[in-house]
Amino acid sequence: MKAAFIIDSTASLPDDLRARENVFQVDLTMRFPDGKEFADTAEPQAAQAFYDYLEASPELPKSSQPEPLAFYQRAQEIIAAGYDTVFAIFLSGQISGTLRTARMVLDEFADQFKTYYIDSKGTSYQMQHILIEGLDMVESAWPANRLAEELQWIGDNSRVYVMIQDLDTFVKGGRASSLTAKLGSLLRINVVAYFNAAGEVVLYDKLRTKKKVIQAYQDLVDEALATYPQGIRLAFAHGGVPEEAEEFKAAIHGQHPELDCMIGYLTPVLGTHGGKGSIGMGTLAKHRPLTD
Repeated sequence: MKAAFIIDSTASLPDDLRARENVFQVDLTMRFPDGKEFADTAEPQAAQAFYDYLEASPELPKSSQPEPLAFYQRAQEIIAAGYDTVFAIFLSGQISGTLRTARMVLDEFADQFKTYYIDSKGTSYQMQHILIEGLDMVESAWPANRLAEELQWIGDNSRVYVMIQDLDTFVKGGRASSLTAKLGSLLRINVVAYFNAAGEVVLYDKLRTKKKVIQAYQDLVDEALATYPQGIRLAFAHGGVPEEAEEFKAAIHGQHPELDCMIGYLTPVLGTHGGKGSIGMGTLAKHRPLTD
């Protein structure tokens, strides 16, 4: 098996992963009603510029999923490089049509490479985590079908939680009334949402202070560690508030310094939903041992 991976830009890939010769990326974009466009990237300077613009904008931008042409181009690159197996990892199918578009195009190349589709059931660092685990399993010579099954298991059993401070973003997006947002701000309520097992974004809790959010996150880490004996990876992602995200990481990862941990920006496509100030945490299940 000569395996490649294709993934979308919401995975927040760092330079070293994007530079891997068997990793191929398709990009999303964001466009504000005034015509201003932003690439979907976790590069700090570009991502911060997006969040500053989002905070000042009276209306939310709209995302544009990758065009079919982008998948045709990646497919041709994969064929040219001689790959016979592709693992396609995308944003939760419940909130994006990227997975459907990928399947529509890549299935046309079934006679040239075998594609396994992985619904991450989440986003951002959950997708990046699935990719990292997949690369490790390829190096360990997992059979393709077992590898694909395990990657989907990882997606099904990992969780991403997001604290939303800017309730005005919910108002702009039609998910809350202006009165609700004002009351939330006055009462210092932090809404915490998460991706459930179906990949849907649902309410987890409403907490009065960041200290209580941190405690809730710590409890979720302890629960994940008890559930997945093979281990987990932690991830922290934020909407334009790097210092606050570092505080969350220090408090939570500091309790479990032995765990692998990632931190960075939520890309614009994701940050639009959480708004500036959002801080997410992922409890990401590592792959289980390969058994006969």
